[in-house]
Amino acid sequence: MPEFKDTDGVRWRVHRRWMPLLDYLDMLNWGTNWFGVVMFVVALPFLLVWPFWALGKVFGVPWKVVVTRDGEDVATEKIAGWRASGRRIAEIADGIKVSGAVPAPGSPPQDLRPYA
Repeated sequence: MPEFKDTDGVRWRVHRRWMPLLDYLDMLNWGTNWFGVVMFVVALPFLLVWPFWALGKVFGVPWKVVVTRDGEDVATEKIAGWRASGRRIAEIADGIKVSGAVPAPGSPPQDLRPYA
């Protein structure tokens, strides 16, 4: 998961989003009060569905690749296959480092910055 700063000091992160709905549940801070019980009840269906989700990913359900700029999502792409999504993550990271922008799929990175 590439995480880096560009020449302007902007933080970028390019990663696969594993289970988008679980991003909203912070399992470490549930506690033992009533809120923790409610969150467990909400999370239980996700725990039951997880094996089927994993099998789907193994058999070709696309991965969601997310590009984050200073903590804000700026681009998402769906890419089938673990290796293909890894190649696309590397391609996006290289494109951002060279041009400061997310490259289109399959395009070589081009330096769009003016020479000083």
